[in-house]
Amino acid sequence: MIIDCISDLHGELPKLEGGDVLIVAGDLTISHKPIEFDNFFEWLRNQDYKYKIVIGGNHDSYLQKNIMYGQISMDFGKQLDGSYDFYYLCEASVTIEGVKFFGTPWTSTFDGINPLCKAFTVDGEIQLRQKWKIIPEDTDVLITHCPPYGIGDLVKGYFHPSENVGSIDLLDKVLSSNIRLHVFGHIHNGYGVTRIKRDSDDHETIYVNASIMNDDYEPVNKPIKIIL
Repeated sequence: MIIDCISDLHGELPKLEGGDVLIVAGDLTISHKPIEFDNFFEWLRNQDYKYKIVIGGNHDSYLQKNIMYGQISMDFGKQLDGSYDFYYLCEASVTIEGVKFFGTPWTSTFDGINPLCKAFTVDGEIQLRQKWKIIPEDTDVLITHCPPYGIGDLVKGYFHPSENVGSIDLLDKVLSSNIRLHVFGHIHNGYGVTRIKRDSDDHETIYVNASIMNDDYEPVNKPIKIIL
């Protein structure tokens, strides 16, 4: 299975090659206006993938307000025949060709966060821990907007020390599971792929920060292709 991973589009609609599965790991828009979502879903409809999976991010308050958990409740992404051609996962799973995908959009608030960019956010690690508890044990591919601690989560300090801002409990959840691929975004300069193999059983997890934007909100990063 060939999986293309992107995140943090912020209104940019990249040209993609097409393939088996497309994952979009949140922050679809820059200002969460309805017209931006119309543009995104029109673009998504025209992408040549067998399967498409979308989760929300902290910039996507319109999604949080207008789409029910785990299912579409508005006319987003409908094809001419009235069906949907993508999966929207919000604390929900879908199994595709024997591979189980689980998506959840939650991140933590932080000092100075834009009040317009607080969709799917909670206050701190204790509340995040409750969100990660519902990740099914048999998940193969985990999609979050939040990064795990220490992997693709380094915020570079300009007026303060750099720091890792990912979730410790999310990392613990992945490390204690048999998750094969973890796709996320949120921290733009954390873009890239990390492969970690456990010493105990030789199990490898691929971690992908798929943000297409850099810290200056320039779409300089390419989609990341993973063969699973």
